Amino acid sequence: MSTDGVVEATESISRVLNRPVKHPGGPVLRPERKWEGNFASMSSVIYDPEAALFKMWYVPSLITAERPAGPLEEYESLLRASNYREDLDLSCYAVSRDGIHWERPELGLVEFEGSTRNNIISDRSVRSEGGLYNSGRAPNAFRDHPEQDPARRYKALGFALAANGATGLCIYFSPDGLDWKEYPGNPVMVGTSDTTPSWVGTLFGRSTSPICGRDGRTTGRPSPPTTAFHPK
Repeated sequence: MSTDGVVEATESISRVLNRPVKHPGGPVLRPERKWEGNFASMSSVIYDPEAALFKMWYVPSLITAERPAGPLEEYESLLRASNYREDLDLSCYAVSRDGIHWERPELGLVEFEGSTRNNIISDRSVRSEGGLYNSGRAPNAFRDHPEQDPARRYKALGFALAANGATGLCIYFSPDGLDWKEYPGNPVMVGTSDTTPSWVGTLFGRSTSPICGRDGRTTGRPSPPTTAFHPK
């Protein structure tokens, strides 16, 4: 991935965005468990070549709303007028051999209605030392293959409430993608929104480069990339 800002010159080429083809059998993951409510969203998917598995981190929600009376265009905010509400505050994990057929492993990590036989990796409504995205959104997790520290093999970032009470872009580390620990210096950036896709690249040096949703739905890139992923 590159941008005009890092390419010195081009000649006789054009940038083309290939049109994706939607899989006819979608959605490939539906909310089917009690802890998944009626909506599964905010997913992050990677392929782990060592395990030969696609891995997904996603956020389920139980959404309720009522259609307000009268013409909808009369309302300044349909969310408020419809009594829109999201319940459940969990992060879940799924795996797949082909990216189409997904399984929910019984992880035994988080209790839900008296049982740990589920694929929940974090109850984000509970503040703790560990856990992924305490009161946050959009799990963007990935495996950092060049990472030398086994405890930081997996990394994640997202908009969350940090241990110091501040909100912003927070970072998490994990040895396996399941047991997450919060970076003590969170948040590493304030003023970010709930959408923070990320990737690992070498274009700007050996670092992780997040794209952060800010001020609603605009986008930006930290410069230089945050060094919290690779402390000296």
